[in-house]
Amino acid sequence: ILWTSYNTAKERNLLFENVIGLLHADSVENGDLAKIYATANLLGRADLIKKSSFQFQANLTASNVWIAHYLADTNEDLELKEAVEEYLLENGSKTIGNSTWREEVNRKIDFRKNKLRSLLK
Repeated sequence: ILWTSYNTAKERNLLFENVIGLLHADSVENGDLAKIYATANLLGRADLIKKSSFQFQANLTASNVWIAHYLADTNEDLELKEAVEEYLLENGSKTIGNSTWREEVNRKIDFRKNKLRSLLK
């Protein structure tokens, strides 16, 4: 049990260091924003959650806005949720109103359904 506790503490420290490092980087890849935010919430550190939420709000794009919406809803982050809703109102033509975006979303859904079907066979 002691070894497991040590490994868990070590993993949490590594996650913490990674989040801190990414939050202080000059730029963060859009794909990393969700990882940073989710990790901060996993660690339960209010300071990291606030910083990562702010960074996510400042870097919303058509490709990450829906995951941001999901994370904001899941974590009851009202500020992020408000930023997402504002982004969607201002940029509807880049997401819901864009046929290429809708086709990509449908393709991803179909891919996941097919992957699930192959696992069930």
